[in-house]
Amino acid sequence: MNRICILDYARFLSAISVMLYHYTYDGINNGRIHSISRVDSITAFTQFGHMGVPFFFMISGYVIFFSAINRDAPKFAISRVKRLIPAYWTAIIFTSSFAWFLGGDLMGVSPKMILANFSMMQNYMGIGNVDGVYWTLFYEIRFYFAVFLILLLGLGKQIGNFFVAWPFLIIGAQYLGIEDPYILCHPLYYYIAGGGLFALLRDRISVVSLLSLLIAFYKCLQTTSHDFSQIEYMVIVTSFFGFFALCNIPLVRNMELPFARLCGAITYPMYLIHAHFGYMMINLFSDDENKWVIYMLVCGIVTLIAWIIHHVIEMKMAGFWERVFRLWIEIPVERIRHFMVHAFFRLGSFGLKKDCSKE
Repeated sequence: MNRICILDYARFLSAISVMLYHYTYDGINNGRIHSISRVDSITAFTQFGHMGVPFFFMISGYVIFFSAINRDAPKFAISRVKRLIPAYWTAIIFTSSFAWFLGGDLMGVSPKMILANFSMMQNYMGIGNVDGVYWTLFYEIRFYFAVFLILLLGLGKQIGNFFVAWPFLIIGAQYLGIEDPYILCHPLYYYIAGGGLFALLRDRISVVSLLSLLIAFYKCLQTTSHDFSQIEYMVIVTSFFGFFALCNIPLVRNMELPFARLCGAITYPMYLIHAHFGYMMINLFSDDENKWVIYMLVCGIVTLIAWIIHHVIEMKMAGFWERVFRLWIEIPVERIRHFMVHAFFRLGSFGLKKDCSKE
């Protein structure tokens, strides 16, 4: 897939909206920011910022569809791990360094928590996240793993069918009382499925695909938020789906925009480091008289650090991560795939011999 500049812009603006939501609204409401008071005239707009998260999920579905159909299982796994892990590990070190001294009861960390977070298995262990925003990775990684298994089984050409069937499967699971994110049956996955379906429909339109997309859209509309009204929520969700419809128009997706690649690249590290670090900095330096200056400074610092993480950790060290993850992932996966092919071959040979012996 050629890079879609407007998608990078949208990703960056979504990260900004999430950051403003946390700094001006949610952080104050949940007590993590206690040095300043809320300004209702501002939060009337920034309260919608957390909708940047489901929008990220839609982007993920859209992008991963194209990433998966052009790669085998090992290359897909390496590409995802390279995107997730280096910035994530750096973010843990960065946030923990401040939280150790400034986190207090709400944002403090322990060696056990830090080590568990490095494994990305903290949710399985019943251990908290170093930063609260890591919760989204819980859903994202399971989606990546499902796509990886499809590719590992040699079913890469069926990725489109997976996305088409997904909304139907979630509805079936919900009918049975199952909303388990471990098996991709949580309502949040309608957003990822919706993004993937838009990617599928870009080149191949079918009645079943359109029906599946309409189901995903309808189910996303049914989800609600305690922060604003159902009508406001429906308008936002409709704008998401409308945006991806625009991305499928050649004139829009081929549009060249300045700094688009950079905007898209720093979004992930910006998301990872902004919340608890920002809360701690605002508490340390801000009061109601200077909060607007501190807000701008913190947002600027977070953006700068995100650029440093991207430039140094992700770009300058790209060769190092490629070698490390190839050693950890590609070679073992190739061995697993070879074993599976060999096992299927032997099983088929056994069945053939059995049939022949009956004759």
